[in-house]
Amino acid sequence: MATRWRQIAEGKPRLTRKLIDSLPPPPRNGAIIFDGELSGFGLRVSAPSQRNPAGSRTWVLEYRPGGGGRNTPKRRFKIGTFEALSPDEARSIAREHLARILVDHADPAAKRSADRKRSALSDLREAYFATTDPYRKPRTRTMYAWLWSKYIEPELGSMRVDLIARSHVERMHRKIGERHAATASRTTSSCSTSGSGRTARS
Repeated sequence: MATRWRQIAEGKPRLTRKLIDSLPPPPRNGAIIFDGELSGFGLRVSAPSQRNPAGSRTWVLEYRPGGGGRNTPKRRFKIGTFEALSPDEARSIAREHLARILVDHADPAAKRSADRKRSALSDLREAYFATTDPYRKPRTRTMYAWLWSKYIEPELGSMRVDLIARSHVERMHRKIGERHAATASRTTSSCSTSGSGRTARS
């Protein structure tokens, strides 16, 4: 199985839906196949696991910021899922990003990270659940959706992510913990993994 993936990766074929659908299960630690037509464009495939029984397939673009040379560390940018974008659609998006990287010295991964930090926490709700729901059982998904609506949205939802400090999260934890200690811990954990964890710990 690993040998087959290595052969495909080294061959760098043009990525098509037919080729991708014919791939064997990926190695345990996942794999990336890069396109033979557009440099840096590829598909990252994760293997099924207990946390994510279906596995995942995500279009990605690897590039060097500012069109830098070999000494410039590569960055990886997520374009979208295999289910949402056809190979040609994803390749077209990747080509547009590459043009901006080379001509305008754009850095799409850094821009996305900065945009998220400037966003209100409530604006990240959809992205948060899209990322975490595949790893959770239906009952757990329902519980975390309720935690967001009941506690996180009213307390922190309108705040910019980069302005949420540890004191804000601790205050929310204390308020919930006065009656429900376990719920307070779950809510704080959910808030941290939603994108505010770095600033909330500062």
